[in-house]
Parts: sequence; C-alpha cells; structure tokens
Amino acid sequence: MFVLEEELTVEEMAGNTNEKPSDDIRAERTIREELWDVLKKEGQSEVAPQRLRDLGAYGGAQGIWVDKTRTGELTPDGAGIAVSVLHTGSSYPDDLTDDGLIYHYPETDRGEKRDAGEVEALKWAARFSVPVFTVARSPTSSQRRHIA
Repeated sequence: MFVLEEELTVEEMAGNTNEKPSDDIRAERTIREELWDVLKKEGQSEVAPQRLRDLGAYGGAQGIWVDKTRTGELTPDGAGIAVSVLHTGSSYPDDLTDDGLIYHYPETDRGEKRDAGEVEALKWAARFSVPVFTVARSPTSSQRRHIA
C-alpha cells in the first residue's frame, strides 16, 4: 500500500480538503488500513483476484480501480478516490520496486472522460493522503495476485 506523492498545482489543490468533512476521509483511510491488516494476515503474495474483489481492494482488469459507490461522494467532482492500481509489468516493467511504484496515467481507447476520471481519482488519493493498493501478478502463480 502506498500514499501517492505527486506535485500538484495550486489550482489542483484549491479547496480539496475542505470540500468534505475530514471524518469521511479519515474513515476511508481506516477502511484501507484495516483491509491492509487483513491482507497481511492472509498472505499478500498469494491472493485470488476474487478475494481482492470481495474485500473491496480491486475491481477488475482496468489499471486504476475506483469504488465509486464507497468513495464517489467523498470528492466534489464525483470522481471518487482510487483504491488500487494494476501493475502488469508489460508496459513499464522497471517501474515497480520494493519501495515504490511509478504509475503512468492511462491513455486508452475507452474514452477520454473515463481515463480523465481515473486520473482524477488518483489525484484525489494524493490530495487526501489516502493509501492506494498496488496489484500485480504473484511471482509464483499467474492465477494469484500480489498486493502491496
């Protein structure tokens, strides 16, 4: 689990933490910290994708996953707060290390608004200092995931 560190402009930061009561953001951080504790106990290197979905840490094959039901109302634009990013290692294999991840914002054929919304959800995670999970293939099985 990591907290995004990103340089944001003054305009991007304007009004962000006062838009929603800080108790809601603290509650989301707590949810993720408790989820992280569960994953550490269960073994974060050998997790079935369905288990990650059941826990709310991962939602599918897209690169950036946002639980809009849980986090959409926490942001003034409705983008939500990113929960996890999928690192496949195929596009940028050297960007995942033991102590960090450089995540390249998506440019897909799914439509500009969807990509922009996912990028904005990552920015909200940075603005609110809410941890984001990294999901990658397990080193021992293509049917399992490693989460950090």
